[in-house]
Amino acid sequence: MSMAIRRYPPVAAELPFGDVIAAWRSRQPAVECLHEIGAYLGVRHLFPVNSGRAALYIALRASLSPGSKVIIPGYTCFTVPAAVVRAGMTPVLSDSDPGNLGYDLSALGKTLKQHPDTKAIVVCHMFGIAVDMAAIRRAVGSEVLIIDDAAQAFGLTIKGKFQGADGHVGFYSFGRGKTLALGGGGLLVTNNDFLAERISDMLRGEIEQGKATLRGFLEMVSYDLAVRPLVFGLASRLPGIRLGISEFNPDFAVRKAPVEKVRLLHRLYRTVETLNAQRLEQAMRYLSALSGGRRVTIPRSSMDGRPGSLRFPILVADADDRARLLKRAAKMGWGFSTMYPTALNRIEQAPQLAGFDLKGAEYIARTIVTLPTHRLFAAYDKRHGVTETTGRMMA
Repeated sequence: MSMAIRRYPPVAAELPFGDVIAAWRSRQPAVECLHEIGAYLGVRHLFPVNSGRAALYIALRASLSPGSKVIIPGYTCFTVPAAVVRAGMTPVLSDSDPGNLGYDLSALGKTLKQHPDTKAIVVCHMFGIAVDMAAIRRAVGSEVLIIDDAAQAFGLTIKGKFQGADGHVGFYSFGRGKTLALGGGGLLVTNNDFLAERISDMLRGEIEQGKATLRGFLEMVSYDLAVRPLVFGLASRLPGIRLGISEFNPDFAVRKAPVEKVRLLHRLYRTVETLNAQRLEQAMRYLSALSGGRRVTIPRSSMDGRPGSLRFPILVADADDRARLLKRAAKMGWGFSTMYPTALNRIEQAPQLAGFDLKGAEYIARTIVTLPTHRLFAAYDKRHGVTETTGRMMA
């Protein structure tokens, strides 16, 4: 199968060269930057770290005793169970709901009965699809720590509240596949003073300070060029380049974020409003074109009916239909993706996750296709009618 030389990335955000330079030149204290970001998000305590998985690791280590059971969804990023394992906790998988990509609440109730000694639950807002946090609280009760995983949802709100700020502790990620791309980084947040003190103690005693590197700087200043379709398409063909690969690897670095990264976040955090609005506009175009199709199911939030906006996920039950859609997209360079290749119980490198009954998560893994929503692709779509073509293919 031949592929287009020009290829759109599945996800892209703007990282302006001038803002990167300005952040590196700035002398503004990190505490001032974080105070302003916290006021925006509605959280009192913010802890910038080097990645989202590091944020999850720190939240677990600071809050729970070793070996504690932590419920995680059956279909999510492989870094979630990796962080749980690295923290010395026991991951417990609970099935996912294909209708909204969150927890299957019936299955979650059974999981809690089977594991009454559960200490925490990680709630993931896949592609920015808002999970019903009130329903999660009712299901788990007041004694279970709720970790609000908004790694894919920075800047998105539900009923006036930011995703990531509705648990006991929450976190965001700023890698290249996220709503705000800063060349990596993460942010751990909480309004719980006791947890904040525990996290602060851990950061002071165990976690080293990250330092800005020339490599990281070059990656950031070249990001806008790297996501251009021609450059991205050529780079994806180079030997050894592994774009969008999901790996289970508990051996990852955990550091506090460099102050330059904090200043860059401070410069750009409000720009995510425009980026997310643009993504949602494209997602609604897909929704209009595909919602009447017999061959697809569109996961949507049970809270407000919104589909995914970081990417637009659809579930294509027929394997031949799915293969045909992906083949056409690859040929045209549209950037459609299958996302995570398996449910978490099928990760070969993680035998401790095997044995869980995850029918919904396995269905998602074998049927999902994600469609790009970012500005570069949306502009191309408006010229060439990708949304309409996809709608006709799936009608």
